[in-house]
Amino acid sequence: MQSVSKKGLMFSAGTLLSIIVGVILFTIGLHIIFKVVQRSESELDEIDKQIEEQVAMIMSQTGAKVVVPITERQGMPGQTLDFYVGIANYELYPDNFSLSVSDFYYYAPNGSRDNFPVSFNVQYYTDTFLMPNSYITRKVLITVPSTAVKGQYSFKVEVYNGTSEVYGSTHTLIVTVG
Repeated sequence: MQSVSKKGLMFSAGTLLSIIVGVILFTIGLHIIFKVVQRSESELDEIDKQIEEQVAMIMSQTGAKVVVPITERQGMPGQTLDFYVGIANYELYPDNFSLSVSDFYYYAPNGSRDNFPVSFNVQYYTDTFLMPNSYITRKVLITVPSTAVKGQYSFKVEVYNGTSEVYGSTHTLIVTVG
């Protein structure tokens, strides 16, 4: 029978202990990361909920058909900014509503107005069916292109009803890239 050296056993035990401690620390680190991400997501959901409540309050107090509570945001190239549009149906009948967000004007830092020098990625849910005396809040996501130059970019927001007429008032979203 061969004998096992004590150095070999000590090295193996030390290595095994290091691996076990490493796995435990890695698991704890993953747990902490998941908790932080989970908390961030719940905080974002809470912010969305608060904005939707704000939209509902503005609509109920003013009777506005279309509400955009936050119209200006600052962003950097590559960043996605979110805006919210509330649509209320105060008519006596159900109706379809279409949301439209389009490029409007670019204002350079020197104050001159021009067409957009770059294309923005704008995402939103276009069509909505609403029953009488109900409302909905839609999120508009605007991604600043990586090639965007400094200045203010304005977007026209309109809501159309089922007869293709502008419903409520037209709003302007402004993205300042700086």
